Amino acid sequence: SETTTNPYSVITNFTVDISPLAESIHTWLLQICGITSILLSSLMIVLIAYRTPMSSKRYRMGLIALHVCYIVFDLHACCLFAPVMPLPFFAGYCLGVLCTVAGLRFHGQFVVIFIVTLETFACFFICMLQRNQKLQPAHSRCRLSPTAYRLAINMAIICSAVGPMAFVFAKLSDEDTALRIEANPEMAWIADKPGYVIYSINLRPYLQYVLGSVMLDIVVLSLLCVLLVAHTSYVVHSTTTRSTLSKMRAGKAMNNLFMQVL
Repeated sequence: SETTTNPYSVITNFTVDISPLAESIHTWLLQICGITSILLSSLMIVLIAYRTPMSSKRYRMGLIALHVCYIVFDLHACCLFAPVMPLPFFAGYCLGVLCTVAGLRFHGQFVVIFIVTLETFACFFICMLQRNQKLQPAHSRCRLSPTAYRLAINMAIICSAVGPMAFVFAKLSDEDTALRIEANPEMAWIADKPGYVIYSINLRPYLQYVLGSVMLDIVVLSLLCVLLVAHTSYVVHSTTTRSTLSKMRAGKAMNNLFMQVL
């Protein structure tokens, strides 16, 4: 075979051209999952709005915001975007109406996916923090001041957006994309797909940093949420001034929050 000097050439057996039938099945499965999840989240919003005690207004609004994030993600990712990522190459195209009808590119939609996903984690953290602070005894050292509480919330929101915003600049130029397709002709079929993009064949250092920051955000927020769950459970069961019924209600509220995220 002819030897190429293109620096973006790699040795691979990846020659899959996804069939129209597989794309149709993929799209329908995404839509079914998305619509089902949207209906469940909508039901949860109604139950939260009318079944959560009025005294827990801030907590109730946090839960509603969490489910709104779920709905936005499902509507965008499953119904309007419908991404396809033909791994192992870091590339993709989309089958939803935003790409096939509106003509939008994969990259912009993928950035939205990142933002909504990370902000959903942040919203869950905020709900957990609010519940934790609500149950803290008045003179507890773990009770945050209003300023520290607002700072923690703002930091969660801002830090969750850093990785997705950095990913905005991860898109290759048209010239670099053409070079990668030229060096890897087994990927040429993707150029005919709606909204296609190729980020990298071998993962570029910039992408490693960006994806690493996204994963770090997810890991840190997840660990903080686990710590908040454990600490809140400890507070509920160790506070002697609370009645058994009050402890049961607080524990049930924490379990419900955790199950909603799952």
